[in-house]
Amino acid sequence: MKRRDFIKKTVIAGGLLASSNLLASEKPKNSTLTILHTNDTHSRLDPFPKGSGYRSDMGGVSRRATLVNLLRKKYPNSLLLDAGDVFQGTPYFNFYEGRLEYETMSMIGYDYGTLGNHDFDLGTEKLLKAMDFLNFKLINSNYHSDIPKFKKFVLENEIIERQGVKIGLFGLGVSFKGLVSSESHKGIKELDRYDVATKQIKYLKEEKKVDFVILISHLGVDDDEKFAKKINGVDLIVGGHSHTKISKPLVVNDTLILQAASSGIFLGKLDLNFENKKLKSYDYELIPVKEDTKV
Repeated sequence: MKRRDFIKKTVIAGGLLASSNLLASEKPKNSTLTILHTNDTHSRLDPFPKGSGYRSDMGGVSRRATLVNLLRKKYPNSLLLDAGDVFQGTPYFNFYEGRLEYETMSMIGYDYGTLGNHDFDLGTEKLLKAMDFLNFKLINSNYHSDIPKFKKFVLENEIIERQGVKIGLFGLGVSFKGLVSSESHKGIKELDRYDVATKQIKYLKEEKKVDFVILISHLGVDDDEKFAKKINGVDLIVGGHSHTKISKPLVVNDTLILQAASSGIFLGKLDLNFENKKLKSYDYELIPVKEDTKV
């Protein structure tokens, strides 16, 4: 083979190889994250008895645990979140003072939760005592305290990575005023939620370069909607406080808003489908927590 022909064929082959490598590098990288969530479970550890209306024979932590285990086997890339008000509502809370609620949630395998107003019903000291039985973290950005134990268990934010997608989480709690007495949140002060949120979003998006921001909120659906209208940069709000059954995600300014009624009778399930780290589509359902629920 002549030298000129050899060089020509080598250049063409090299060009084809480079072209194929370019195509390979441009192939979309797809990933899916499943968000499982509850809110306002209010110490409801047992199922509602038969004859309880629309909640009849629904709920219960053992059934929730079974459902979560089944879903995690089917959707291993998942996060289990709770939007607060774990305490208050049954004699279990009166007797165990929050220990049993946090203990069972830890056994189910929650990844993160937040604080609701009723979680302060017995005061700061007993709330902190109940936290001894947590093996997951709570996230809240607008309740501030210098108490070491509070700072240990309650994070301002968290950053995790799943299948190449960088996820930032922060949390907001409802105003103490009119809901939580000053004695009940002694040592914990409330910061302006909008100021805090603006700083958190800037930190997560600009400094940490996260791809997707989740707010775990105990503000109530009306305030979640107001928040999404006023503040840009939150991709998903997993909400609580208003006990709202949201069967189809609310969308406000490109922010998805979820809430799963109350008392653990539903488990929310959101499948987020990403392409090159950007959300492309989602699927959502509220799954009844019942003995015969199929997934």
